[in-house]
Amino acid sequence: MIRIGASRQDQGWRVLVGDNGTGIEEELREAVFERFRRGEPSRCREGGSPGGYGLGLAIARRVIESHGGSIEFLDSPEGALLSVFIPLGGVET
Repeated sequence: MIRIGASRQDQGWRVLVGDNGTGIEEELREAVFERFRRGEPSRCREGGSPGGYGLGLAIARRVIESHGGSIEFLDSPEGALLSVFIPLGGVET
């Protein structure tokens, strides 16, 4: 099951996306934002491939940070929990 929630904060919006899977180990939480980095082998799909190219979270972080925001995994008692913050007004370019 996927859970999605959004709330307005003083300076922007916070979006939380969670699931009820096995989660992401704390020591891997930063690494999965690297380009071409995929999850650990124990989470592989049938046939031994974790699937994807390891670009989704790297692209998301780059776009979000270019708008002055942040993206990170939070502690969660069940599954993974991703927090995205987008400030109001963005960043001047």
